[in-house]
Amino acid sequence: MLEIGTNNGGTLFLFCRAADPAATVISVDLPGGLFGGGYSVLRVPYFRAFGSPRQRVVLLRMDSHAPRTADRVRRALGGRPLDFLFIDGDHTYGGVRQDFETYGPMVRPGGLVAFHDILPTATGVGGEVPKFWTEVKGQYESEELVEDPGQGMMGIGLIRVPEAGVEPARGAP
Repeated sequence: MLEIGTNNGGTLFLFCRAADPAATVISVDLPGGLFGGGYSVLRVPYFRAFGSPRQRVVLLRMDSHAPRTADRVRRALGGRPLDFLFIDGDHTYGGVRQDFETYGPMVRPGGLVAFHDILPTATGVGGEVPKFWTEVKGQYESEELVEDPGQGMMGIGLIRVPEAGVEPARGAP
């Protein structure tokens, strides 16, 4: 599995607990990024300890949009596809789109892609993820995990990757 946007590591901890005991769990987080700010290098041993003894936790303190980051993710996967991709990094429209287009094709058919912060907010705190989510959710089997549609922020959108795989979102620039 791959998480883009780790910040304080809360979801990374949960993903390590939920993943197969022998899973490869990859985290990509941009130090100094606008949405969360990344984590200190001092947290690396702490985050690695989230994994079970047989799990491989790979922590990449890099820009998810850089081609070398995608190369490092592919190397960490060792030719295997992702089962799960969690996108919670750059919340700009272009940023979330680029993460989906770069890493979505790495997800196996039948696998899941999750987007955090899919609900629009009056203040714009969630960025432009809701705009991208609105465009992409109709192109795939999707589900929204939202306690209350009027809650004003957050929410998780899930898409299941079809047998044909992930293709770029239609109708978007």
